[in-house]
Amino acid sequence: VATPEGEGRKQAEPPRKLPKGRVAAAMLMLLYFQASVMIDFAFVSTLATGSLSALEYGTRIVSLAPGLVMVSIGTVLYPNIVRLTDRADRTQVGNGVRMMVRASFFVQMPVSIGLFLVAPQIVALLFGQGGFDAEAQAETVLMVQYFAIASMFLTPNHVLMDSIYSDGKASPLRPVAIYAGFALAIRVALMFVMFQA
Repeated sequence: VATPEGEGRKQAEPPRKLPKGRVAAAMLMLLYFQASVMIDFAFVSTLATGSLSALEYGTRIVSLAPGLVMVSIGTVLYPNIVRLTDRADRTQVGNGVRMMVRASFFVQMPVSIGLFLVAPQIVALLFGQGGFDAEAQAETVLMVQYFAIASMFLTPNHVLMDSIYSDGKASPLRPVAIYAGFALAIRVALMFVMFQA
């Protein structure tokens, strides 16, 4: 007996409709990153000549070790984040995301602390010659140490952002807006404390 064509084959699921607000959330994050840079420059511009160069050198050094670890952790965890956020049990999703956020923090922490401790030696090795005098080195060391500690919290945030965008059941706009607002407020407060010290 001939079977109807396609009988017994698994019907392909229709593509899932993604929640609204994803493009707006991505644009908001881009604005957040640009605002973060402008805040850094605004505070550094109030300092002595050469401070802006110290900021640039400091962020470049931090992007080597802690930055590399941060990107690597995010890349490795991303498939697990996608599978996790696809589950129906939202409590289980929340617990899983919190576990990965904590794990990424503790992986990043020794790298950041290590860079904080050896920052004077690294800066002296890379820039301790020519017109890069002791004062310029000291400013660069301060920037390296500041961003090294900050990177401990940036890695969990990277994981958190991946989980927000991977969630196909909820719009990312509201959590991204909350994150960007709090992050900018904390950045301004920390910069104020740092440059008033």
